[in-house]
Amino acid sequence: MVKLFDPDASSFNYMLEQMGKDLTLNDTTQIRAILSSIPVNANNHDDKYISTLSPLKQGDKVDYLLSKWLVVSQVNGQRIVKYKAIMRKCNYNVNFNFDGYVKNFPTFIEGKIFDVQSGQYIMLPVGKILVTLQENPDTLAIVINQRFISMNSPWKITGIDRTVKGLITLSCDLDLWGANDDKINEIADVVTYTVAFTDVSPVSVDIGSTYQTNISMAKDGASVTFPVTYSSDNGNVSVDANGLLTAYTEGTSIITVTKSDNPYVSATLEVTAKVNHVPVVVDQILPNVTSLLQTTSQDYTVYQYVDSVANSDTFTITASGPTTTYYTLTVSDGNHFTVYNKQYIATKLVITCTNNRDASQVQISIDLRGLW
Repeated sequence: MVKLFDPDASSFNYMLEQMGKDLTLNDTTQIRAILSSIPVNANNHDDKYISTLSPLKQGDKVDYLLSKWLVVSQVNGQRIVKYKAIMRKCNYNVNFNFDGYVKNFPTFIEGKIFDVQSGQYIMLPVGKILVTLQENPDTLAIVINQRFISMNSPWKITGIDRTVKGLITLSCDLDLWGANDDKINEIADVVTYTVAFTDVSPVSVDIGSTYQTNISMAKDGASVTFPVTYSSDNGNVSVDANGLLTAYTEGTSIITVTKSDNPYVSATLEVTAKVNHVPVVVDQILPNVTSLLQTTSQDYTVYQYVDSVANSDTFTITASGPTTTYYTLTVSDGNHFTVYNKQYIATKLVITCTNNRDASQVQISIDLRGLW
């Protein structure tokens, strides 16, 4: 039998099992808790008691019934066998713009304050509201004079109260609309940052080699500079803090550059790491005919071949050895020549072809034979 007023652990565990709700705490922790309603107060807050065996503290954010709630009462440790507190439903989600990085926070907004002496709620002056939200590293970045849009109106922060542990309360005044306010999406002071690689994708890098990437940065279309971070999606290619790539293993990597304080401002570059290929370069005279009978001729070509493919290089073609009494050399152009054997001589005719671009040379030695 359950003892409703006996705070032993077994009884509360039974109540949790039978009556508890599954909740999410601070977006990460799953807890089970018993919830009970509290009459709506004069400020129309939707409050509930929350009781749980899981640690709970003021300022914790609770997900329940597709809504966000904030623990607004102090929790002085574990009360016998359970943690008990009051949580309040957030009535507005507000976008705060941190220099182009927009973050959305659940809040509850009030137009009244509680007067301790009278025990009553007092209306705030027209054009003033209080905005309460969870204290966390993101909300601690909110500053005086920062603007936001809520309830179809622009507001400016005039005061920040951090005296309540776990919560921040903003004093806000109605403001004028700004030229860069996005009324539809309720984002104040819209600013657009962009970053882009100027390298032509994909970039190819030989294994063991490096490559310096290049980026452009802009704010509202105007060139600026701002801190960025680089990352690679695998170990084929690494990237350092300055965007210098190093290729390690064959394959493809995606390199990402991101604005350091805004993960939504980024760009990617495809990089292929490949085996270092050393091309085979050969200067060649064809055909390789090295003997001519008297009164016969032979047409030759000379080209530089890179991986067996002829390129457009031309050559200066000269002869040495016997005098022109024994042969005729006719050069048609930088890649074609003809040798004619006038008469026999024991001295070999040497044709030298010198590349006009890189000065490389190739030779062919020809025997000028007799009639047989």
